[in-house]
Parts: sequence; structure tokens; C-alpha cells
Amino acid sequence: MPTFEIPDGPATVKVSGGDIADKQAPRTGSAVFNVTNKSPETRAGRLSVQVAGQTKREWFTIDGEQERNFAAGETQTANIKILVPPDVVAGDYPFRLRVVAVNDPDNDHADGPVTTAQVGKAVNGGGSKAWIWIVIALVVLAAIGAGLYFWLSPSPSPKPTPTPTVSPSPTPTEANTAPVPDLKGKTLDEAATLAQGFELVQVAGQPGGAQPKTIVSQSPEFGKTLTRGFPIKVTYDPGVEVPPLTGNTDQAVRTLSPIGLHVASSRSRCEATGTVGEIVDQNPKPHAMVASGGGVDIVIRSRGGFIGRMKFPCGIVMRGAFKASAIDATRLNR
Repeated sequence: MPTFEIPDGPATVKVSGGDIADKQAPRTGSAVFNVTNKSPETRAGRLSVQVAGQTKREWFTIDGEQERNFAAGETQTANIKILVPPDVVAGDYPFRLRVVAVNDPDNDHADGPVTTAQVGKAVNGGGSKAWIWIVIALVVLAAIGAGLYFWLSPSPSPKPTPTPTVSPSPTPTEANTAPVPDLKGKTLDEAATLAQGFELVQVAGQPGGAQPKTIVSQSPEFGKTLTRGFPIKVTYDPGVEVPPLTGNTDQAVRTLSPIGLHVASSRSRCEATGTVGEIVDQNPKPHAMVASGGGVDIVIRSRGGFIGRMKFPCGIVMRGAFKASAIDATRLNR
């Protein structure tokens, strides 16, 4: 399970302002996210901004330290400032916040929800006005020149008006868009195949009874048409890790119950040495991932079994069709 969690954040952020006359005046915005340390110990986390599509990483800065310590269960705020240059085309630009555990950056990280920076058009601000006077002067000179030309030139003979040629409008292409596939109920491997062309963002949810690594929700929803490369966030059921079971059946029950598992069945195995009643095997094996609410089969050590009212120790071979080492497990330890 990831050490950190970014449970929520803004779906959209308005990025506005800027000045088309001033190349140094960007359009600005900000987004705030909460980052929580879910572990029972203090952990160091490193914050970063992940981008997709035409979004540029250099537009984003994080207030404060990007690498910071989180106490057990502590939630801290991450404020992201957005500065978009005035020459960038207005539109939607997706990004998200990521936090990685400093002690295991390759395997332990969490991504926040996808946020869309809605960049508006740069306004005509209060930049230098000298260019305005230059334009006015050029317009006046052009008007004077045109007047002199028509005044001094003889009247031309009328010419027939040419018939305008209408060029066919280009057919819009849909090569860069695709509908969002239905990923609910699919495994992560199946989703990777179905969502080719999109960026798949995987987020571990809470165990809810589905098979491990089964997707339980997605955003955006199935059927929406998006530009290829747009991130699709999928939340999957991580399942429950099976612990190693020791001791007797009661101890196994106490170990499994708090994590949502139970003893599914118990059978005996005849062994000549070791403590009677002790767990000697289990299925699934330790550290396997299973669905929440699932069961674990256990094998208990015994010393022998009964046939009728007669008890036989391990290893005793009887005349006829019975062998003590192969007695049905339900008749052991009576």
C-alpha cells in the first residue's frame, strides 16, 4: 500500500491575466492539494508536478520545500502556482500532483486527481503606448498617399467582376481524438491494453472484496471523447495480503479477522514429530494477495487417526485396505 495519499483536489483551475503587449507578463493561477501520510511512522515525501499532452512542467512551482517530513497520520497542504506565458494558445492543459516516498521512490508513490488548467486568452494590458502612435502615423500617411493617387490618376475603365472560386472546406480530422474505454471491472493489465493512446494513472483504493488489481472506478467516465495522451485515472482494489499463520486454529482466527479474512477450512496431517494442533501449512501461501472477505485453508499437525474405535499412530500399516498415514483428515484427533 502507498505510504502517502492525495485524496482530493480541484477539477479545474482558471489561469487568466497576462498582456499580449508585454512578453514578460504571464497568465496566472493556483491550485491547493492535501497530502496525507497514512503510515504509523514519520516519513519523508518528495512533491512534484506531472504533466500530460501540451502542458509544460516549467509553468508550475510548488510553495515551500518540495521534500518534506510528514508525521504519522499528518496532512500537509501543497500550493501549486501556475505561470503560463502570454504566447501560449488558450485551452485546457491537464496536470496532477505526485508525492513519492524518499526511502523507496521507485515503488512507493501516490498521484492526486487530474486537474485541468483552463488557460484564457492574454488581455491587452497597459504596456508601452509608443507603438500606438506609430500605427496612427502610418495610417494617416497611407490615407494621404491613397488620396493623392486617386486624385492624380485617370479614371480606369470598368472591368468585369471575376467570379470567386469557392475552395472546399477541409474535412476535420479525428486522428488525435478517441473515446474513453470502459475500464471498470477490468484488471490493470487489461486496462493497459484497452487504453492505448491515453496515459493510464493507477491509484490504489481500499480493499472492497474485488479481486486484487481490479478497477473499481475511472475518471473521465466511459464514452467521453478526449485528445489522445490525456490522462485517465483508474482506482483499483489492491486486495489483502495473506499473513503467515502460526500456532493453532484460534490464533489463526485472531490473525485473519482484523484484516477481513477468515479460516475457510481446516484439515489434519499426520506427522511423527512436532507439536500436535500446530499449523503446518496454509493455502494461499503467505504474502499472496487475495480479495477482502476471502478465506485461508489451514493444515493442522496430528499424531494418528481412528478407524471405528481403534486409534492408530502415524506410519502404522494395517493388513487389508487401510493405511494409518492416509486416514481421512476428518477422523483425526478424536
